[in-house]
Amino acid sequence: MIRYLTLLSLFTLILIDQYTKALAMDWLMFQNVTFIPDFVNFALAFNKGVAFSMFANQHEMYIICITIVNFIAIVGLVYWLVANQHPLLINLGLSLIIAGGSSNLIDRIKLHYVIDFIQLSVFDYQLFICNVADIYVTIGAVLFIYSRIVEQS
Repeated sequence: MIRYLTLLSLFTLILIDQYTKALAMDWLMFQNVTFIPDFVNFALAFNKGVAFSMFANQHEMYIICITIVNFIAIVGLVYWLVANQHPLLINLGLSLIIAGGSSNLIDRIKLHYVIDFIQLSVFDYQLFICNVADIYVTIGAVLFIYSRIVEQS
């Protein structure tokens, strides 16, 4: 039963991210929106590379190879998540990583880029621009690492 709930939560998280990207495409195509001045803005960006737009200017075959590796990693993580019983934080962390990675993979396969729209900055210095899936992956990684550290202690 837990495995089915885990898979249902994965699909729900993916749908939430895909919905927020669709909203961003509708609302931000011709405008940027300030949410918290000098800190959070909503601005549409299309990431053709990987994290932080790395490799965006590489040959398309390079991006295809990275996409294939991403797919294989997600399949492996799903198998590891479903085939074994894990403590709650590892389960949650893996679920967030899988959902975020899968949703960005859907964009990359469907659109050949990932939709980003949450722009974080400190005053005039832009830190990065991300999406909800990236937030999932970040929180998931922190939970996973924290759980592994606590488990080792």
